Amino acid sequence: IGVSGSPFASERYSWGGSVTLGKWATPSFGMRVKGQAAWGRTVNVSDKDLNPLYNQVVVTLEPMVNLHNLFAGYKPRVWNTILYGSVGYGRHIGHENCEGVNSAIAGVGWLNTFNVTKRFHINVDIYTNMGDAAMDGAEHHSSWAGPIIDAKGNDWQLGWSIGCGFNL
Repeated sequence: IGVSGSPFASERYSWGGSVTLGKWATPSFGMRVKGQAAWGRTVNVSDKDLNPLYNQVVVTLEPMVNLHNLFAGYKPRVWNTILYGSVGYGRHIGHENCEGVNSAIAGVGWLNTFNVTKRFHINVDIYTNMGDAAMDGAEHHSSWAGPIIDAKGNDWQLGWSIGCGFNL
């Protein structure tokens, strides 16, 4: 059968969740801490039965830039678009091939917030994280090319989330 190339095929996606806590230092620049739990799926194998679910927890620090406020000035608006980078730590807690594997995590994301009231907003977050090749339990290893990480030797996670936020 093989594993489908479509990211929407059932053997290529799984569920997860996240919680964030952040603070804006200026209307354009902020920082947040994100805690994330994911039930991932190994997808680099050819047999669907061999792409097991695995569990991981990730904690990242994310500097953020509000593009609307940076380029159009600060004013109340319904929609804000925010770019961020992330660095942090991931720990695998599931599959026997990589139980207890720790990994440095790096990533980027695009957060869109839609203000419903002055204190409540809905957000849509699209992100990618990169970690050590052993995070998904597959038998391959990461490689380094000087100070630059060889992306082919690392595990990538692409995700999106829909949530809500409260301004205190």
